[in-house]
Amino acid sequence: MTDFLKDVGIDIGLAISGFFGSLLTVGRHKDWKTAAIAILSGMGSSTYLTPLVIDLMPSATNSQYAVAFVLGFLGLRGVELITEKLFPEKDDTNDSSNA
Repeated sequence: MTDFLKDVGIDIGLAISGFFGSLLTVGRHKDWKTAAIAILSGMGSSTYLTPLVIDLMPSATNSQYAVAFVLGFLGLRGVELITEKLFPEKDDTNDSSNA
């Protein structure tokens, strides 16, 4: 089973850290469906985004599980913050088609 998970890119330690981070947000959700989606998105974002965030961090310390926990806590909002940093919106106010 662990070989299959590694083949699809899932690190068990990062997923568990993201799971516990996302559990902190369960109380905010109205029903069990949105809470389950929040937990799954927290686990997914922590599993797949932690290596990217670690590479972007200037520090070379081994803090991948802490980063995974925070990404699990942030869930989809964490994904939005990272994409805003990597792909900032371009200002279209100087577009020549407005003339």
